[in-house]
Amino acid sequence: MVHEKMDSLRRKLAVSLFEIDCLLFGNIKLSSELYVNAYFDLAAVFSYPALLNRMCDVACEHMKKKKVFPSSICGVSYSGVPFAALISSKLKVPLYLRSKEINLCAEDQRILGHIVPNNEVTIIEEVICSGTSTLQVIKDVEDAGMRVKNVFFMVDLEQGGFESLKQLGYCPVSLYKLSELRDTLFEDGYLNENRVEDIRQGWMNQHVLNGDCVTDTLLGERVSLRYESRLETMKIPIAQKLFRLILEKKTNLCVDLGLSSTDDIVETADLIGPYVCIIGIHLDACEKLNKKQIAALRKSAAIHNFLIMDDRKLSETGSVLLDQLRKILNIVDLVTVLPLPGNDILKEMNAIADEKPDKGIFFTGSLLTEDAFLKASFEKKVVTMGLDQNKSLLGFVTHQNSSIPTNYVHMMSDMRSTGSSIGKTKSSYYPLDLMTSTLGADVPEKIAAENVGNPLAQKLNCLGVGTTRKTRDQIGMIVKNRLKKSLNNIKLR
Repeated sequence: MVHEKMDSLRRKLAVSLFEIDCLLFGNIKLSSELYVNAYFDLAAVFSYPALLNRMCDVACEHMKKKKVFPSSICGVSYSGVPFAALISSKLKVPLYLRSKEINLCAEDQRILGHIVPNNEVTIIEEVICSGTSTLQVIKDVEDAGMRVKNVFFMVDLEQGGFESLKQLGYCPVSLYKLSELRDTLFEDGYLNENRVEDIRQGWMNQHVLNGDCVTDTLLGERVSLRYESRLETMKIPIAQKLFRLILEKKTNLCVDLGLSSTDDIVETADLIGPYVCIIGIHLDACEKLNKKQIAALRKSAAIHNFLIMDDRKLSETGSVLLDQLRKILNIVDLVTVLPLPGNDILKEMNAIADEKPDKGIFFTGSLLTEDAFLKASFEKKVVTMGLDQNKSLLGFVTHQNSSIPTNYVHMMSDMRSTGSSIGKTKSSYYPLDLMTSTLGADVPEKIAAENVGNPLAQKLNCLGVGTTRKTRDQIGMIVKNRLKKSLNNIKLR
């Protein structure tokens, strides 16, 4: 990899960090029993006040060079906080702290400080690895009502996180890159050629673990296992069916149509059916739904081998919920439940499992709106409650995944909160390949339209068709090519 020439300030700082064992290279055994080629412990800098001050001076100069001019800064606990505090003092800008613990006095917020709505915040972290933990910090800042554009790291470990943030429209900047440090230390005689080659080859084949890095190991066994292995762990028939068709069709893509015309739903299902595993609809918004149209939709599902899901987000209890589940699951294969009532709904879910053992339920743990009342703590409670119910529960629709076991399915919507930091459109979207690789989704859900009731042309436009007039065959070809491209970018584990 070719780097721009490192300026003298950064070069001297790199050597100083190496001399106090902040940057360790070699065959290092971690507490997790894994061996890595390189390890960073920048916390050692905190014991050297002059060096810490110099490092933050260099960081400020590097930000200026990269045209990053923070109006406020958020430090990430724990190691990122001292850097952020000193940099904010030098730049004379407000400081926020992102805590690992929830602030119970501030409606589940993790961001500490005087919150100014719509304020732009630059996040400062020690290192970036896969980027998963950074995305959670960004979400916490945005949940607090502020915006994020720039994210500054002391070291980029070059494990994909930097590029993932760019894909999402953020502007990541790092003081150093791992390969840059490695090459500089070699040029200055601190590493020999054999050690450099060992590090270069090792980094091509394994992740580096750090306290704030999230890898497959830390995300849990579910993310590290292949779909074939997970198929054997699924406890309910519909989950096994879903994984079989994912493997047969080589697609884990779900598309939520949001159409109100049943004729349009059937027509679109025929177009995209070969390339998806689930098609999401909204039965309560369908106009003039009759037995003939239901039969046509079921026929399309049988021909193209996909499941139908009603994204209803049911939240009733007792006999009302049971009647709703019966009615909906007479038509579709899957339905979403928003478990606001808590454990009271489990009795009805067990009852429907006995009546319809070939159907399944997803628990919805998060909503897409910017000011949703459901916070991250609700997602965790939903997963915990769901683990007590496995007769009809297929999995979870959430934006967090680390606590979801191997025998449950994790679905994640590609739509991000309204008014996100990207700012180009009312809503923004996660790249599908990022959802499966970095965020660990088993089934990425593509939202094909934002508002139920829009014309079919507008729905298909969200799938990349465009707004100019086209024949049905032209639309079909464009949608197919668009979804094929999406599938090429999705990594099936």
